[in-house]
Amino acid sequence: MYGIALEGGGTKGAYQLGAWKALRELGIQYNVVAGSSIGSLNGALMAMDAYDEALELWQNIDPSMIIKGDAKLLKKISKFSFDYNDFHEMVQFTGDVIINGGLDVSPLRKLIGDIIDEDIIRQSPVRLGMVTVNLTDMKPVETMLDDIPRGKLGDYILASCSLPVFQRNYIDDKLFLDGGFHDNLPLNLVASTGCKKIIAIEIKGTGRRHKINDPSVEVIHIVPSEDTGGLLEFDQNRAHQNIKMGYYDTLRIFKNLRGQRYYLDHCPEESVFISWLLELTDDQILGLGKSLGIRRMSAKRMLFEKIIPELAVLLGVSSKKDYSDLFISLYEYCAGKMGMERYEVYDTLDFFEAVEKQLLEWNGIGSKDDSYFGQWLKSTGLYNVARKDEVLMDILFKTIIMRQ
Repeated sequence: MYGIALEGGGTKGAYQLGAWKALRELGIQYNVVAGSSIGSLNGALMAMDAYDEALELWQNIDPSMIIKGDAKLLKKISKFSFDYNDFHEMVQFTGDVIINGGLDVSPLRKLIGDIIDEDIIRQSPVRLGMVTVNLTDMKPVETMLDDIPRGKLGDYILASCSLPVFQRNYIDDKLFLDGGFHDNLPLNLVASTGCKKIIAIEIKGTGRRHKINDPSVEVIHIVPSEDTGGLLEFDQNRAHQNIKMGYYDTLRIFKNLRGQRYYLDHCPEESVFISWLLELTDDQILGLGKSLGIRRMSAKRMLFEKIIPELAVLLGVSSKKDYSDLFISLYEYCAGKMGMERYEVYDTLDFFEAVEKQLLEWNGIGSKDDSYFGQWLKSTGLYNVARKDEVLMDILFKTIIMRQ
């Protein structure tokens, strides 16, 4: 049985819903969930097993659900898309925020009251915990539901979500602040309940994080494979993308899928990729070297001492990775440039075939720059960096032709 730790990060939290969806489909059980900031709200919904309610919330996320004010203006502010025509409204809004001591989050308080059922959570087999900071007493608060007075759960969730830009939040005359100022990913709170396996669902939030104190605890990190947006980016399209990303990133971890950007299953052994390299003729290798500006070397040395290391650098593939990772990264890079659908689980060889098919139809592949300046630029190594897209597409194109 697992415990789950949910990182704080505002509207990035939609990612955690996607991860939750994958865990449900995979049949992964957990008996503890603890979160900081938005993680405390998502954690409460998980403890309620209220997935459908959570999905409706995140699919329809809007600034008016969290902050009181003109919804259109708030959305512009969240995207930094306001202009001169919004000047008067911006001045008025800023003045109101200053006078009122921060953003009015009474809609968030109402939202928590509407969707969180404390009685259901107290009866749930899943134990709930959260992190906040008691500013009055200058001490962090890492608490499980059992230690929260009945009727106060909503107050503590709001306290955990209380960013400094929000109006002050009090519980029994004590001032509270966002949990991210103490521990934005409460691994130790989950471990304190006796959990020895923790799934940490991160969202690239901003805040302090503490390392796990107990080395015997296994932590499985689910980390966004791409940017999750801004802290208060109220954009439904972004939320939808984060939900899908959370879902597929979680499948990657638990189904051992390959790839960094795409999700690849049934990957051949490394020996298959090595055999592809060994089948290249000297002329083919020299042709690849020319694309990278490499000359005057024997073919096989060029392949293993120059071409492969250069490709690894261009693709950002660590020396700890094997040849299959190098091939996958090359195909992923080109697939991304051609706009291939990302959120799908592919069979690895089917993915390669789909990339190759699109690439053979792609226009403008292969550089014909044989000018003196072009040759000099290639010799400096700057050519590959400056023309990374074209070089990598050219390399894969030539590789495909060679294998046909």
